[in-house]
Amino acid sequence: MNLLLAGDNRTKSNWGCRATAISLTQLLATRFTIQNTIYADWIAKPYRFKSLSDALDNTLIGRLPGVLDRTYRYLTAQYGTNRVLITPDPVASAQNIKRYAGRVRQFAQVLHMVDACDALVINGEGDLILGDPPRQRLLYLFALMELARQQGKPIAYINGMVSDAPDGSRNQHLADLAREYLSVANFVGIRDEHSLALLKTLAPEANAHFYPDALFAWEHYYADRANLPHNGDYLLPWVEANALFGTLDFSAPYICVSGSSSARLDADPARSAAVFADLIDGLKTLGLPVIVVMTSNDSFLRQAAERAHVPYVPHNTPIVAGGAVLAHARLLVSGRYHPSIFAALGGTPCVFMGSNSHKTRSLPQILDYPSDLREYDI
Repeated sequence: MNLLLAGDNRTKSNWGCRATAISLTQLLATRFTIQNTIYADWIAKPYRFKSLSDALDNTLIGRLPGVLDRTYRYLTAQYGTNRVLITPDPVASAQNIKRYAGRVRQFAQVLHMVDACDALVINGEGDLILGDPPRQRLLYLFALMELARQQGKPIAYINGMVSDAPDGSRNQHLADLAREYLSVANFVGIRDEHSLALLKTLAPEANAHFYPDALFAWEHYYADRANLPHNGDYLLPWVEANALFGTLDFSAPYICVSGSSSARLDADPARSAAVFADLIDGLKTLGLPVIVVMTSNDSFLRQAAERAHVPYVPHNTPIVAGGAVLAHARLLVSGRYHPSIFAALGGTPCVFMGSNSHKTRSLPQILDYPSDLREYDI
């Protein structure tokens, strides 16, 4: 069976997106042929067209004779508008992909990929958060599912979660779309029991089952502590910053601190930097060196490391080596889902902070932590 895999997130800087997408691809490749892949940078934008009138002075356009002016405005409204092409209506989005395939190269390629595949597989990850506004990526994934449905292609939505917004609210339109499209999918793989329970209330007809995140398949990388070099210079990514050389030492026990998706959404990054700097200073009292691990491009974490005078691992570190840093720490303090899985793969215990969904509340259940485990606010 030839698959079209959509939502491969390895092109993003986030460690979890990179690692779980690669691991999922490796797992699928053991039984199927991945014929084509649609990466994250394709589906993260709304796609727009600007009309010629946006580039010209409207007063100039208005000087056209009446019939020409009306004809021009009609044509630009139909074929050259500034409208968003990927919308909260998957049927309209699918129509736009077909309609503008001659003008948007990616749309033409997507249509070819859907037509050529035997089945569409969606890497759901953390996209199905029922917040407002909806994630553009999620709207694109719904449009792809609509295209596959119109062609009668089997659909699998896997490695995903379902969550209300961080404040507990729910975008009902998104919930309705989730019910519609996950109910028609041939198979739905959900990565945590909390999400599965929520989905069963939203879409009881969905053929949904619990399977832990694909990243758990990387346990073999972290069985041997020797895979992590003692000298951290070996992990530095291109372009190598002078200030990072000689700062990372993995030869002795250490504590890791990574970020939180809640902190990244904080309207005040300076506050987040100050809070994390205080956290780092507090952890120093445990007597072990602290290393900040930027598992996403969170500038506030780098600022926190600099304020607390501790080294940091950059977000663009090679992903398997980056995972080893977490897997072989003595402790990880984090509000990130996949970095906590990295830690668990090597036996590193975690202190969990909050996130932008129920992710860090559900993961301890999978890892068999005590049921009364506390999740800390940032």
